[in-house]
Amino acid sequence: HKQKGASGQTASIGQAEKVTSVGQTAIKQWQKMPSKLLADLLRKNAKSLGKGLPIYRPANNKTPSKGYRYRLIIPDTSKKGTTNRSDHDIVLLPALSVPNEEQAKEEAALLGLLYLFPTLPHERTLPDPYRATY
Repeated sequence: HKQKGASGQTASIGQAEKVTSVGQTAIKQWQKMPSKLLADLLRKNAKSLGKGLPIYRPANNKTPSKGYRYRLIIPDTSKKGTTNRSDHDIVLLPALSVPNEEQAKEEAALLGLLYLFPTLPHERTLPDPYRATY
């Protein structure tokens, strides 16, 4: 016997904003950091894109007084007859340095989102400082 008339929806209980420890970015319940959004989209579209999960590597972070930058590497996972797949990896590096490591990683993720998914409206799910950058 099935219950008729019930929609099966659950009410979402409001949660307080989370604040990141390093960058002090306030994230609402429905928002995602750019690195999380990029990883989710790559996981979802892994077969159609032929790309793996992103790898973040520091780029010249030896002098923190000049700021931080992260290199984003999106590995190629397609098996189209090539023996060296790293030739087809996507490597992105932001032009500007930023004051902390968390923001540097997120800036690299924003660059990856723009490169791989330029038509999707990401600004809706990004927290405030990254929404303006996007």
